[in-house]
Amino acid sequence: MLEDATFEQDLIAATPFGRLAEPADVARVVAFLALSDSAYVTGQLIAVDGGKDRSDFLVDIWRNGAASDMPLFAPHRVLADRS
Repeated sequence: MLEDATFEQDLIAATPFGRLAEPADVARVVAFLALSDSAYVTGQLIAVDGGKDRSDFLVDIWRNGAASDMPLFAPHRVLADRS
């Protein structure tokens, strides 16, 4: 899936779910947030990452500069740009 097979395997190994996200994983969260059931959810950053945010893997690659060419996704900036 990723161009760098070694990086992909390291990423999968660091993910408690043991796989990369699929579009449906993100779509389910988006669908929930679009429902009235999520009306009381405010000001949250929801990580759809299979548990990686609880892993030191991403911290390590940022510290080592390995991900210097990877963009950071900042939803708050996207929303601010839309107003």
